[in-house]
Amino acid sequence: MSIKSKLLWSYIFLIIFTTALLGSIIGAKSQKALSNEIAAKNEKISNLILDIVSVRNNLLFDKVYTDLNYASEILESFGPYSIDHNEKVNIKEHSLPTIYAGEESLVNIDKYINKIESVTGAVCSIFVLDSNKLVRISTNVQNKNEDELGTCLDSSSEIYNRITNKLSYYGKTPIRDSWYISGYIPLYDKNNNVIGALGVGHEQLNDYLEEVINKVQIGKTGYVYIINSAGDVIFHPKIKGENLFDYDFTKEIIEKRLVQ
Repeated sequence: MSIKSKLLWSYIFLIIFTTALLGSIIGAKSQKALSNEIAAKNEKISNLILDIVSVRNNLLFDKVYTDLNYASEILESFGPYSIDHNEKVNIKEHSLPTIYAGEESLVNIDKYINKIESVTGAVCSIFVLDSNKLVRISTNVQNKNEDELGTCLDSSSEIYNRITNKLSYYGKTPIRDSWYISGYIPLYDKNNNVIGALGVGHEQLNDYLEEVINKVQIGKTGYVYIINSAGDVIFHPKIKGENLFDYDFTKEIIEKRLVQ
């Protein structure tokens, strides 16, 4: 596999309908020649999409690093971080200690979150560390028009383990039905104890990239769609969000991808 292919999201597959190609290349060619030509055209289109996504991913990692530094500088300007375990705040089913930057409570601090979003275009979340979980206490991440306040990163999460070990995290993160290029850093109190985290991210497959991919047409009716290793449809003109794992062709592709 080429280096460019390895840069693509983990276990993302490009499946291209090729039926529409048949009309343009049917003739006196043998079945083998026909299959070879279809495969060659599919490979060219797949490599084109791989290049587009690969370049975007690399740019997003750079942007996430810059955006997270900016978000951290703004938050630090409020003052040193502290946590008050006696002052509880209820978020969804959680009763949580209050985390501060200076005199500013970081619980539902919409003015800060909105500023980061307006300047960087990123989603942004602040977490408090409580009961072996990082719990979102401020965010602009949405799920069906509801915010993700109260959602958690627990000890099974690589992000949680890096943050609690005083390390930053940069990588691909699933949030509900989407994947994000994300960055997270720990928040420390005056005794250098981790009390929370700050994270920002950009969606991998945004509206602009979907528009670009959607313009790739194979023959008269063929098109591109993308699934992940769980069979979830990441991009499709009609069935985005559905799962195709039970189909034999999906299982075959995933099996081949895993042994590469």
